[in-house]
Amino acid sequence: MNTHHQSIQHHWALILIYLTLPITLWALLLLQPTCDDWTYYTRPLVDDKWDPTLFLPDNNYWRPFDALIGSLLAMAPSAFPTLNHIIILTAHVASATAVNRLCHIMQTSHRARNTATIIFYCSTGMMGTVLGIDSINQAMATLLGLLSLLAYIPQNGCKPHYATWITLAIAATLTKENGIAWTVITPIMAYGMALTDRRTMYKSLAAGMTAAAAYMVLRLMLADNGGIVTTDNVYLNYNLMEKIHDIGIFLSVTWIPIDYICIIYPSARNTAIVAVTAMTAAPFIIMLLRKMAEMLKDRLTITLLLCIAAAAAPHLLTRSSAMHTYAILPMVVLLMAKAIDRMKGKYVSAAITLYVITHAAVTAHHYIASYHSGMLGERLGKEAITQCEKPVNKVFIINISDGEKKYSSFCVPPFEAFGWGRAACQQTGWQWPKELMDITVSSISQQRLRLITDSAMAEGYDNVWICSNNHIQVIPRKP
Repeated sequence: MNTHHQSIQHHWALILIYLTLPITLWALLLLQPTCDDWTYYTRPLVDDKWDPTLFLPDNNYWRPFDALIGSLLAMAPSAFPTLNHIIILTAHVASATAVNRLCHIMQTSHRARNTATIIFYCSTGMMGTVLGIDSINQAMATLLGLLSLLAYIPQNGCKPHYATWITLAIAATLTKENGIAWTVITPIMAYGMALTDRRTMYKSLAAGMTAAAAYMVLRLMLADNGGIVTTDNVYLNYNLMEKIHDIGIFLSVTWIPIDYICIIYPSARNTAIVAVTAMTAAPFIIMLLRKMAEMLKDRLTITLLLCIAAAAAPHLLTRSSAMHTYAILPMVVLLMAKAIDRMKGKYVSAAITLYVITHAAVTAHHYIASYHSGMLGERLGKEAITQCEKPVNKVFIINISDGEKKYSSFCVPPFEAFGWGRAACQQTGWQWPKELMDITVSSISQQRLRLITDSAMAEGYDNVWICSNNHIQVIPRKP
């Protein structure tokens, strides 16, 4: 009995995660697609399934795993977004298990290991990925990266599996481009953990960068645009002030669990909730900063900070979002675990508990917001189909925006929840409509509305759908 009790005490975080897995999956399956979920490869690619070009480099992206998911969903559209949620949650739980294993390898205490594991699992840094639907690539890239590290690290008297490390790192890259960072993160982290010497690290870095170069050459050879990236992509961003803003997102969302909905989303701003979440998180954050200041000369601390920078770097080339912080989260919680081991005093446990509860509470609020956005999209899709007298092929959509600011995929305007019409396609099993065209306007007069409608009908559209004030109005073609 004593041994059984100790086992639970030593591994309570993973036990809690595994036991609550059915409830977590049930809750996630209630989330419906919004905005990018409707337009990305990981939706049912009913018109392009198994198209070979989807599996080749496309301008700035080469993500054959996403194309595989979209093609599979095209064969069973009703599995969307259930399959997406299952893959993302499975990857997240596996990553939490890998984080727990790495803490064990780092020889952290049971308290530090359990705390790091549970923070990773419910952190605000994971919200954009685990609460998302198009984020399969981010979840899988992180998992494959962590597995590459575990394969590289010598364990239980076994030699490192260098070929497995390289294979998994490239697999992570083919899942999402930021996975390429694991070709350098892995040797640096192993050296920081004192599991390899400096000479081995340098040799491994050379091997990793050679593999990364080979990937880039292959991508260049296969790219249909004659290059690896294009500079006109809307998601690329080189503005200095926005880069500073993006760095702030990475630092705040992963470290500080304040309720960002109550800061960012205008209609939900609430300074009281922001203040409460900041105060409950503050004691642990202050303790953490003090210990990290003491740890700055420690080799593991320096290497973890370098790895955080390496993992964040690919995302800082783009417009950063809440999803991207997931890439650095494993290194962040490993650093926290090391700091927790240095914390002493009677208030440490209380500070840790408040910090974890704050993460969970903020994540729960974001879940609720995601749920309402998804339900709005589903309702609008049903409204559109219900008003159609018969199946239609071509639809022109007029989105009337009230100018309200969105917040990632958690709080979105109605036309983005509607997926620019794709929520209606979901209601018909992606059978109809087949062609969608849309425009977004801030306001529209009745005269201009008639002009746009007449023009759309003249161009052969069967319906005009107006998305405004959380409702859909269907204007059919006149007989």
